[in-house]
Amino acid sequence: MAITVSGIGSGLDVENIVTQLMAVERQPLLRLASREAGLQAQISSVGTLKSVLAGFRTAVDKLADPETFNAATARVSDPTVLSVTADPGAAPGTLAVEVTRLAQNHRLASEARADTATVGGAAGDTLGITVGTDTLTLDLSTAKTLAEIRDLINADTTGVGVSASLLDEAGDGSAQRLILNARASGFENRLQLSFGGSLTADSLGFTTLNRDGAGTVLTDLTDLNASLSIDGFTLARSTNTVDDAIAGLTLNLTAVGTASISVGQNDAAIVSALTGMVDSYNTLKTQLDGLSQGVLSGDSLTRNVLGGVRSVMNRAFSGFGDFASLAELGITTTREGDMQLDSLRLTRALADNRTGVAGFFSSETGFAAALSTALDGYLDDDGIVDARIDGLNNRVRDLQSQQARWELRLVGIEDRLRTQFTALDSLVAQLTTTSTFLAQQLDNLPGAVFRSDRR
Repeated sequence: MAITVSGIGSGLDVENIVTQLMAVERQPLLRLASREAGLQAQISSVGTLKSVLAGFRTAVDKLADPETFNAATARVSDPTVLSVTADPGAAPGTLAVEVTRLAQNHRLASEARADTATVGGAAGDTLGITVGTDTLTLDLSTAKTLAEIRDLINADTTGVGVSASLLDEAGDGSAQRLILNARASGFENRLQLSFGGSLTADSLGFTTLNRDGAGTVLTDLTDLNASLSIDGFTLARSTNTVDDAIAGLTLNLTAVGTASISVGQNDAAIVSALTGMVDSYNTLKTQLDGLSQGVLSGDSLTRNVLGGVRSVMNRAFSGFGDFASLAELGITTTREGDMQLDSLRLTRALADNRTGVAGFFSSETGFAAALSTALDGYLDDDGIVDARIDGLNNRVRDLQSQQARWELRLVGIEDRLRTQFTALDSLVAQLTTTSTFLAQQLDNLPGAVFRSDRR
């Protein structure tokens, strides 16, 4: 860009004049930018509204899930023996459980050897470790120390369920044992060894490390399974997690002993779900109130959303016993328009007619389904909220196009003003030079009749 210095010859402050005139010319552009900022604020506010609506629908959808009303709870008399989790629909009742043995991971230890001692070294020497139906075969045709055998086992990537470690009894490498550990518990996952070539079971001298509750080494590997009885019926499982004995219950065994399990219906889960819906609605209402008094003042969207939600909440439903409205289940509206939940009234309703309460909320013709359908009209991809955002974005793009055109226009206006005032500056400078010259000439005339210093 060329450097121009204006006003030197004429004394005109061209830069300041152009700047002030351009400030006037820029006013329409500033108004367009202000309108765009207002639209961007509306887009942000509608986006916030959509987020709050989505959170409200999540709370409503939880009420539409029948499992919410089939929630069960399980209590254990002695939690040191076992813990229990109950799935929805678990049958209420009491169970007597006795744990006589916990499942163990099979463990084997080799005889003690020096860290320099090797195993194998002859053609065909192999060590096979089978877990279930998978076998890891180690090539020991080149002699290996116990540490090298450990590393071969742990480097396996085929997924055979075994790991290895070294036990150094003396701490100086003179008496090391190779320890094999089954990764999973139970008899089915026991470690079975096989030997090839010149190797035999005596080559490493593996023995079982597992012991029973009395500290005696296991001789019957079926004792690697957990053993328990439920109401007098004896069961054996390969793990300490028993999820296939009683429908809907998962037992996690932790110690030998006896305990009773009490299974009941979980009213607290239902109260929690309804509390979540009430709280989410109040958050939505607060958000709508703030937007309607702020950025979206006068916008029909906030009124439509709140009106649509309230119309469902005030609707009467039929076919669910004595329950036709939210108020009959302890959900009412305060004078300020917020929702509140009377948990005691809800609990009494569950005691009187649990099926009716569940149907009122989770039935396909019930409250949650109706409200979720109403919310879909706002939140679907082609719903009211996205349509409003799309409309606002279109207006923003139009304003941005107008601003771009104004920017180009302003460049031309500034160039024209600068050209005009530069020409004016030059003209004034020339006139000033001419005036000075004429005055000098007059001063030099004979008789100095027209001397410029005479007044």
